[in-house]
Amino acid sequence: MKWNWQQKDWPSFSYDTTKLLELEQQLLHQSGILFGAYKHLTSEDKEWLKVELISNEALKTSEIEGEYLDRSSLQSSIRRYFGLQVDTSKIKPEENGIAALMIDLYKTYNTALSHEKLYDWHSKLLGHRNDLEYIGC
Repeated sequence: MKWNWQQKDWPSFSYDTTKLLELEQQLLHQSGILFGAYKHLTSEDKEWLKVELISNEALKTSEIEGEYLDRSSLQSSIRRYFGLQVDTSKIKPEENGIAALMIDLYKTYNTALSHEKLYDWHSKLLGHRNDLEYIGC
């Protein structure tokens, strides 16, 4: 098995769009339904949903790596990055790191993936660690 970054076409992958067409149509239809429902949420509910979705993604991503994060600390950190009121004394470095990465991803999702972006995410994610020799490279 090779990691994505070990593939010779990294990061310029290619794929056959015709194999995804039916799934893409289903996704677009369901997205339309969700977008219609989203438009009827209050601003407060939209902020809550955004924090909930980003924290769920961060928790599941971390679990894949064998790291189990504190949901409350993670959500506090995400809310802080969005400028919402939080108790910052509850935020742990691990949750702050993944929150910083996820917020950057949320804000720059349309930016091309580069080595520099990966290095930045690595620094955000592991910047609190002093047991690693190389962080962000």
